[in-house]
Amino acid sequence: MANHPEFTRAVATHLTQQVRVLTRRVFEFSTMAVRQRLWAELLRLAEAAAKGEGQALLSPPPTHAEIASRISTHREAVTREFAWLEAQGFIVKEGRALKVPDLQKLRGLVGSD
Repeated sequence: MANHPEFTRAVATHLTQQVRVLTRRVFEFSTMAVRQRLWAELLRLAEAAAKGEGQALLSPPPTHAEIASRISTHREAVTREFAWLEAQGFIVKEGRALKVPDLQKLRGLVGSD
């Protein structure tokens, strides 16, 4: 590693990012309700899939069971919350894809509670 400082720097950067992500997740698990954890996870997924214009398309989206596993809850809670998010206009089903039409609106929801 001493002979390859660029590689060492890249590994250190990657590990630092991982620590930040995991620290944030531990904080969420210990301080947030299930619905807040779901909103935060959905926002993370949407921001990773965003293609400008303040919206995102998750295609294919993760299953409710996958999301439940990520946020440490059960599938039924995810299904219930997704129904609420859809009724409120935070998400829209488009065939097999899931659209987040307004990322800023979702960010506001995540930051509001």
